[in-house]
Amino acid sequence: MVLLEQKQNILESQQTVSERFQQKKDSKTYICLACVVYLCAWSILPQLQLGLVWRLVALGCAAVWGGLVMSDPQGKASLFRNGAGVAGLFVGLVVVVTYIETSSLGRIVARILFFMLFIGFLMVNYYFDRLEELSWLPAIVLLLFVLPNVITVKELVVNPHIMRLIVRDDEETYEYIRKGVGGYGLLYPQVCLFPAALAWIIQASKKHKVKFIIGCLWLVSCLGLMLKAGYTIAILSTFISVYVLFFHKGRSVIGLVLSIVAVMVLSTLLLVYSETFRSFLLEIFEGTKVTQKINDIMLSVQNGDADGSVGDRTTKYMVSLSTILEYPIIGGLWMAGGGNHSAIMDSFAKYGLFGGWMFTKMFFSVNLMYKKKQKDRFMMQVLNASMGALLLVGMLNTTPYQCMLPFTVVLLAIIGEVEMWRREPDEDIVDRQHHSL
Repeated sequence: MVLLEQKQNILESQQTVSERFQQKKDSKTYICLACVVYLCAWSILPQLQLGLVWRLVALGCAAVWGGLVMSDPQGKASLFRNGAGVAGLFVGLVVVVTYIETSSLGRIVARILFFMLFIGFLMVNYYFDRLEELSWLPAIVLLLFVLPNVITVKELVVNPHIMRLIVRDDEETYEYIRKGVGGYGLLYPQVCLFPAALAWIIQASKKHKVKFIIGCLWLVSCLGLMLKAGYTIAILSTFISVYVLFFHKGRSVIGLVLSIVAVMVLSTLLLVYSETFRSFLLEIFEGTKVTQKINDIMLSVQNGDADGSVGDRTTKYMVSLSTILEYPIIGGLWMAGGGNHSAIMDSFAKYGLFGGWMFTKMFFSVNLMYKKKQKDRFMMQVLNASMGALLLVGMLNTTPYQCMLPFTVVLLAIIGEVEMWRREPDEDIVDRQHHSL
């Protein structure tokens, strides 16, 4: 009898310890998620990007998240897989080169783009096998985009150039930022998330009505912002990525690149040689910057030289390319840089093969990790489409630091939930099976 009581006490004690451990684990999970949500909100909401306090809170959240993850042996192991240690060396290289080049600690802080990308890369490593912890992150992030999108569209009606002015970080634009008006850092994360988020909305229509409604609200606000801003790269990237999502059936990266190039070449040929197609585009985008870009392209064809913003952008691309050719191995480092108009080309131009490879590895980390295990055809199309959007934006434009978390951990959460929903039976199928029983 005494032995039975002792055994029962031991079992109860073990159960209590297990419950306490689970509670501690759950509380840590929620704290980590709260840190991730704030960092994403800080990246998205224009108001939070002004003021030292918000930046310190963001730094504190990153530190708390890292500390909690490092306190878990399994979390620590997953954090530093997939070449994260080498990626840390790349960030160290950025710091050293920046300090030699400028002799300024302030300029090192200005390289926050690389720090945010590295943090996002670590989060992808950590959450890749813990996607259930991020189940509400896509809905929260998409909902956070809605209000700044609407505010920015309203301001674009009055001032069509406001998004470009905000990028220049002029004190005169702070008033608009405090009101919630966004710049490139608001638009381009959504461009890169667009194909995956569209797939998420399609699946949510069958799986989760609340998330479906949130997704539709975001979709309307995003398209409104994209069309009102009229940025050619944003519209082109979105169009091509949606084409890849629904029509590109291949699995290889080379096939994806060739498909994107083919669509771009065909679109350009139609634009130049088909007056009907050109008139159709000019009518759709009347009153936006797209009409100016179309006219620039036509002038460049007629004159044999690029004019306007197209010419400026082409010149910047050539600066990056010439630096790559001049310093193909080590990069320009503190001796030379890129044209600051192509994130991917600039990383190779500035930091050589090692830096360019590490930047692209982190930049495409979600797609590269998922492609290794993916067999579902539709999921491959989602991965290819999001990779196509990232490739176009990364090659044709610079990427503000605000883009880095949406490019990484948010994209991971969206694709992860789409994959989870794909594995579940549809609600109507479950209902029919239930009634048949």
